[in-house]
Amino acid sequence: MLERFVSIKEGKIVIIGGGVIGLAIARAIAKRKICRVVLIERGRLCNEASFAAAGMLTPNVECEEYDDFYLACRESNRMFPSLAAELLNETGMDIELRRDGAIAVAKSAQEAEQASEKIARQIRLGIPVEIISAEQAAKLEPAISPTIAGAAFYPEDGQVDNRKLSKALALSARLHGVEVIENTQVTGLLENGGRVTGIRAGEMLIEADRVVVAAGAWTDYLLTTLNLPLLGIKPIRGQIMAYFKTALQPKRIVINSRFYAVPRNDGRLIIGATSEDVGFCKQVLPDSIEILRRSALEIFPWLNKLTVGEAVAGLRPFCSDSRPLIGEIPSAPGLLVATGHYRNGILLSPWTAEIVANEIFNDSHQTIANPFRPKAITSASAK
Repeated sequence: MLERFVSIKEGKIVIIGGGVIGLAIARAIAKRKICRVVLIERGRLCNEASFAAAGMLTPNVECEEYDDFYLACRESNRMFPSLAAELLNETGMDIELRRDGAIAVAKSAQEAEQASEKIARQIRLGIPVEIISAEQAAKLEPAISPTIAGAAFYPEDGQVDNRKLSKALALSARLHGVEVIENTQVTGLLENGGRVTGIRAGEMLIEADRVVVAAGAWTDYLLTTLNLPLLGIKPIRGQIMAYFKTALQPKRIVINSRFYAVPRNDGRLIIGATSEDVGFCKQVLPDSIEILRRSALEIFPWLNKLTVGEAVAGLRPFCSDSRPLIGEIPSAPGLLVATGHYRNGILLSPWTAEIVANEIFNDSHQTIANPFRPKAITSASAK
């Protein structure tokens, strides 16, 4: 079989993976108009974890420590207003960025006591959060049950519609000149002098100055086929459900220890999510959806009159230390990764894109530090 060789004249970057992370990286690189960008996706764009997400931008609600991970999430959250404006201007698509905060609620006194310890620590760390009473919560959010035991308000958190973000990033990337190749599996790497210089995909050999793996939960699977050391990335299934056209709807994100609820502008209400270590199984389980439904009913009893309109599952890329891996693999010069974002892929997408673009172009003026570079990892140590 003859192979089709794609030549390089002005330089080229290849992105492997067409989820939100891969698209954001491709767009950020293409915007600089320094080189050509090719994005290759084994299936369809944004049809995996990016599709089965809730679009939550909640770095403060979920903050456990004032560390590099929190700072990255906070910085990325602050990048969304400009990203939303750019995408609207470039594509005409509104990603429905909402900055109306999030409410964390406790159903019982025991839940409230457990949550109070976390909130007290967040306050000491300077996280923007305000403890509010059940009465204050009811005024802020009339849709929740009046029987809650307590609540906290996080004014700087918010959301986007992840599916609209995906479509806008895809169109914007193409408008900036990114060549998108779908339904094509990468099967090998090109190397020269110990450096990665391109990819093999089907009948194509595509040379590149850099190759970026943004394959999400499939990262280690891909690295295995390429005979590279593993990074310790594994899939964690997350199941979510949605109600359509709810007459009564919360005004903002509502989070409880057992579920979250994310209202959409079109009347949908997203309820999530499970977290299951089941390999690459994407099956939606009715029992799991029922557990989510019953948990949501404790805070939104009026949902009992409604029928679940959608239930989907996605595989989130989980790294052993719950932190992403972003940067060049030490044992494979020329090959970068951007993976392991777990439940924060949507939130961290603009920040990750800038980090990768800065590293590729060795931008000495970059203002964002990268604390998540891959270390020298062997296949044995990754297991």
